[in-house]
Amino acid sequence: MQNASNKGNLILEKKMSLISLLSHPYTVTVARWILAPIFLASGLSKLPNQRRFVFIVLAYKVLPQHLAYLYAAALPWVEVVVGLMLLLGIATRIGAALAGLLLLSFAFAVMLNIMRRRTSLDCGCFGNRHKQRLGGKVLARNGALLLLSIDVMLFAQPYLALDSQLLAVFSSGQQAVALTGLLSIILAIAVVAMCFPLLKQASAMRKIR
Repeated sequence: MQNASNKGNLILEKKMSLISLLSHPYTVTVARWILAPIFLASGLSKLPNQRRFVFIVLAYKVLPQHLAYLYAAALPWVEVVVGLMLLLGIATRIGAALAGLLLLSFAFAVMLNIMRRRTSLDCGCFGNRHKQRLGGKVLARNGALLLLSIDVMLFAQPYLALDSQLLAVFSSGQQAVALTGLLSIILAIAVVAMCFPLLKQASAMRKIR
C-alpha cells in the first residue's frame, strides 16, 4: 500500500512539475514568440500574390468555391493580425485561440488530402517563398505549433506583453474583465469591418479567374 501511495505521489509531482514548466512566464513567452513570426511570415508572404494563393486553396477541394475565394482573401490578413497580437502580447489568449483555430483548419485540410492520396499539392503555407508537398512533415509541424498555441491560450502571461501595461492601468479584477471584453469587441468589429472589402476582393478574384 505504501509503495502504491509513493508511486501515486511521484506521478502527481511529475504532473505538477510539467504544469509548472508549461505555465512558466519564460515558457509561454518563448511559445508566443515562436508562433508570432511564423504567422507574420505566412501572412505577409501570401499578400503580394493572392491570386496564386486562391488557386492553392481551390486545389485543396475542401471548401465550396465561393467560400474558398473568401478564405483565400481573408487568411493572409488574419494571419498578420494574429502574429501581431502574439508578438506584442495584445489580447494574448484571444490571439492564441485564433492561432489554434487556424492551425486546426490547416490540419484538417492537409489530412483530408493526404487521405485522398493527393500529396503532390503545394501546402501553400508560405505563399511563393517556400513550396512544400503535403505529408507527415507538414502535419507534424502543424501539430507542434498547435500545442504551442494551446499552451499560450491556457497559461497566457503578461510577461513582456502589452497586456501587462494595460492591466496595470486597469488593475482591479472587474476592470481587467471589462478590458478583455472591450478588446474582444474591438477585434470583432475589426474582423467585421474587414469582411466588406474582402468580399469585394474575393469577387474580383473570381472574375480574374
